[in-house]
Amino acid sequence: MPRGICKLCLLAKDLQDSHLIPAAMYKYIRSPSKRNPNPVVVGRKVTATTSKQVTDYLLCAECEDLFNKNGENGTLKWVWNGKRFPLGDRLAVAHQHYTFSNFLAFSGSAMGVNTDELGYFALSVIWRATVHQWDTSFGGKTRLLSLGAVEGPVRQYLHGDAAFPVDVVVLPARLQPENT
Repeated sequence: MPRGICKLCLLAKDLQDSHLIPAAMYKYIRSPSKRNPNPVVVGRKVTATTSKQVTDYLLCAECEDLFNKNGENGTLKWVWNGKRFPLGDRLAVAHQHYTFSNFLAFSGSAMGVNTDELGYFALSVIWRATVHQWDTSFGGKTRLLSLGAVEGPVRQYLHGDAAFPVDVVVLPARLQPENT
């Protein structure tokens, strides 16, 4: 295990082999009934199935645990698990909370869904893509994203040192305004 500066707590510690996308998610995107159950990965030059996960030494054990406790574990129980999609099932019987011109909004608390965990999880994955350029399965690298002025406040929130930043909103991509 290499020693280095943890990107979340900013302390010199032993670094874990961190995942860009949580390891448990890779289990869910496999197709065990197929001869090659591995997911298809689309790269700039190669498209193929692979079992290789996108990892690097980024976080210390304590910060990895924060990501697990505050978002990953809670989110995993709602995603498609190969048999069911619990969040989709819940949405199918939920009453809409608001109707906008091109989408519906539901109340997570009314459905029994902890949206704080979902938001934390989504923001943690986005943040990982802003603080590190990851090696991809076939020799490429991810494009480094930028959170601009909110990168520090997002890191502090994810580490538990601050409240959710007031200038940040987590929305599914298709719900974002077209001019962003």
